[in-house]
Amino acid sequence: MMKKGRFLGISYVLGMMGTLLTVWFSSIEAAEYAGADAGIHSAVTLSNHEAMARFHEDAAMEMEVKVQEQKRLLEQYQAKSYLYGRQAQDLQGHTHALTRKYDKAAKAHTREAALHRERSIKLAEETFCNFPEKTGRC
Repeated sequence: MMKKGRFLGISYVLGMMGTLLTVWFSSIEAAEYAGADAGIHSAVTLSNHEAMARFHEDAAMEMEVKVQEQKRLLEQYQAKSYLYGRQAQDLQGHTHALTRKYDKAAKAHTREAALHRERSIKLAEETFCNFPEKTGRC
């Protein structure tokens, strides 16, 4: 009788820990998306937007490198699946999922960089075209 109670208690605790970890990871992911959305609004000056654009461009390039690395791994797992035994399909699925994740992140960073570049151009035009002696370009 005692073993059954201990088993139920341990399984309850493990189940609660799994639930809490899931909630914690989803809140971290939500905070990342909120941070990405707030990025365009937190940058105020021309140099802020240019710095944010460079940051997102660099992050997009890093994600592209990771995509290429995962694609190479996926090709290896598919071509030589006999080396990995039962884990071959798991490795292929995991690698494919990582490839999609990194590709999605690269596209998101590229979009953010474009938004910051666009905003920095608008700020430059507003700043330099508001002088009393306007140039012909404004």
